[in-house]
Amino acid sequence: MPSAALPRRRSHSAMLALLTLVTALVAWPQPAWAHTEFASSEPTDGQAVEGPLDRVTVTFTDPASPSGEGFAVLDSSGEPVAATTETNDGKRFTLVFETPLAAGDYGVRWEVRAGDAHPISGSFRFSVVEGPGGSGGKAGTPDPGGSALDDALEPSEAAAGDVVAGIARFLTFAGVLVGLGAVACLAWVLRGQGRELRAVLIGTRFAGVAIVVGAAVEALLLTSAEPGGITDLWNTSTGTAATLRLVGGIAVAVGLRTSSTAPTAKGAVPGDALLQWRPTRASAPAIAGFALVLASFWLDGHTVTRGPWPLHAAVNLVHLLAAAVWAGGVLVTAILVWWRRLHGRPGDGAWLVIRFSPIAAVSLTAVVLAGAAMAVIVLQTPADLLGTQWGRVLLAKTAVVAVAAAMGAVNHRRLKPALERDPENPALAQRVRRTLAIESIALAAVVALTAWLVGAAT
Repeated sequence: MPSAALPRRRSHSAMLALLTLVTALVAWPQPAWAHTEFASSEPTDGQAVEGPLDRVTVTFTDPASPSGEGFAVLDSSGEPVAATTETNDGKRFTLVFETPLAAGDYGVRWEVRAGDAHPISGSFRFSVVEGPGGSGGKAGTPDPGGSALDDALEPSEAAAGDVVAGIARFLTFAGVLVGLGAVACLAWVLRGQGRELRAVLIGTRFAGVAIVVGAAVEALLLTSAEPGGITDLWNTSTGTAATLRLVGGIAVAVGLRTSSTAPTAKGAVPGDALLQWRPTRASAPAIAGFALVLASFWLDGHTVTRGPWPLHAAVNLVHLLAAAVWAGGVLVTAILVWWRRLHGRPGDGAWLVIRFSPIAAVSLTAVVLAGAAMAVIVLQTPADLLGTQWGRVLLAKTAVVAVAAAMGAVNHRRLKPALERDPENPALAQRVRRTLAIESIALAAVVALTAWLVGAAT
């Protein structure tokens, strides 16, 4: 077997081991978040306290502000109890009752906006028992089964919103990575026929559509959580970020203009077709659109909740650009390699890999370094890597990136030299397609895990 070969059984075993590792890390019990979260309450969930009770406190790990309905205290029948909300530092909220609570079952349903303006919600319940001096307060309507209160505290709508928000974030990140990766391939890798250039340009426009849809859905979800609707949302950094993504996505969806020229003799290599894409003034709006989308990530997520903002914003930009060149470039290159094979030009696909390999190596190095810097900024202690669900999903993402990087290393160190010697070798072409397919699947998982991590920034 040639040195560039990948044993099929070994690669399948490695993928199975990776899937097991990722599943274990994501599903690890006792989940905790790395960012703003519910910290404690007085009374605690399930506690029985002597009445009458004149106040309840709710504490978060980081500053937050009421969002949506804010804090709602419910009696045993699920009916609201009048209370005013007081806070000093934004972390600790005190709910003061006009009439102290007498004996009965009660619950608190809360919805707040974290530092990055994303909403988080939850609930807890407690009981008030009659104190030595009698109740002297307002009792809730008896409900021995507690079903009405349980139903009132049920967070099913919020859970459904989380799923929709996760899908929206996936679309946004996929659009950014694929779109920028396609532009990188057009500028530095692809030398092909006119229909290939047009196909990649159309794919870039569809990436812009994905950004628009993802940003619009997330903006609608955020707007529904704001008491003042879209007006209040625009006054937040996350609202500004959503607006930048919408405008930038529309500009990208309009599309880069087709402007191709013949490559110079210096840039030509055997097996190349004649055309190369070159940006023109007509493509400037789309380029500006990508810049707006990239800038939007400076205004929400991890960047505004952890670390010095200028440093984190710079690291985040490097991470996104490098990830787009690498991940999007892998996907576009894989599609083009298969396209050329289907059209009887497998040797031409080899030159795509040869040109893309050094670009992928540089961008992968930047991804790893910037990603490590972001992890140091976001995680408060090394123990958070295993002690929080956010840290464990980060480890899962790192494991998947490692698999994709291993496939890229095989292409760069083994297959690239072999292809340069014999670009028409069908066995080498098959191995290229196999490693690119594994990389593409792994990188799709990376996008999904990244979308979860950004959502968990609240």
